[in-house]
Amino acid sequence: MSGNFSIGKSKDRAHEKDIEDILKVSEYLKSRFEELIDKDVDAFLKLKSALKNKSGNDILQMCYKESASVPLEICKLSYGGLKSCPILADWGNPALISDVGIAEEFFETAFNAGKLNVDINLNFIQDEKFIKDLKKDLTDIEKHIKALKKAVTIKVKDVLYEKY
Repeated sequence: MSGNFSIGKSKDRAHEKDIEDILKVSEYLKSRFEELIDKDVDAFLKLKSALKNKSGNDILQMCYKESASVPLEICKLSYGGLKSCPILADWGNPALISDVGIAEEFFETAFNAGKLNVDINLNFIQDEKFIKDLKKDLTDIEKHIKALKKAVTIKVKDVLYEKY
């Protein structure tokens, strides 16, 4: 909402294009998150079926990897979404700064939820390289998310508690 109501009202018109780009990215993220919800359900159902049918280890490993890969993409998308928050905090409509704070919380929570789903599946995966690569990806993303969240929180609070 902050982006939609910032067009034409940005503190600096030079940043209107940035805000328009964020709106396009937001639409993509919304669509992709919805697709991933379905993809996650499909991965779970495949895994459930493989477990029920006492499938061989190769099939189970493939299912666990798919079940870990979907929430990993959710983690990556969450980071991508969070990257728009500093721009909106700086150049968006200050009357909607709380929406930026809410978006920041949403993206961090989506990351944390995705990470939990990755972690539960990693417990059953035997491919050490796959595990190592996923854990590295998650650690890197988490580090960036924490830094971004801290910066955005400061900006949001500065605007929220600014004396008018």
